[in-house]
Amino acid sequence: MSEYTREEIFKLIEENGGPEGLDLSGKDLSGIDLSREAITAEWGEALRVAVWLSQVTEGINLESVILREANLRDANLQGADLWGADLQGANLGGANLQGANLSRANLQEALLVKANLRGADLWGADLRRANLGGADCREANLRRANLRGALLRRANLKGANLTNAVLPEARELEMANLEGAKLSGALFSLRLKGTKEHHR
Repeated sequence: MSEYTREEIFKLIEENGGPEGLDLSGKDLSGIDLSREAITAEWGEALRVAVWLSQVTEGINLESVILREANLRDANLQGADLWGADLQGANLGGANLQGANLSRANLQEALLVKANLRGADLWGADLRRANLGGADCREANLRRANLRGALLRRANLKGANLTNAVLPEARELEMANLEGAKLSGALFSLRLKGTKEHHR
């Protein structure tokens, strides 16, 4: 259960003068509903002047927030703007990130097992050694994303844009659905002899 309510998160962003640099490292935000739908239903017209509202996604503005090692398991972040956010080592298992903006986000070693990333924008995101087992990445934009060492077993990448992405070894893509995915310029990483990859 999240140690913060939705309103408390809004207040923290306001007191910080915006989301950039707000440090929520290690915090428990499991199950919190910060979805665009919930925010719109609760705040309506008042959203126009909210500093915590993204003008890009019209969801919560978490641009460049620090969420290292945070627990976001089963959180609803549909439509959230997480551009450049630091989510290294965060637990996003089962989280709803549908339509979220994760461009340039740091997701190294993040746990994204069975997360909903359908239609999410992960352009240039750092997903090295992340665990996306069983994640729904249909129609996601992974252009120029770095997935070296990432685990994508049973991930659904149908229709995803992987143009110029760095992909993990084929064995880390075991049973992944790449039907209709754009792979132009994508590079498959090769593990050097004697090296090991760590998955959380």
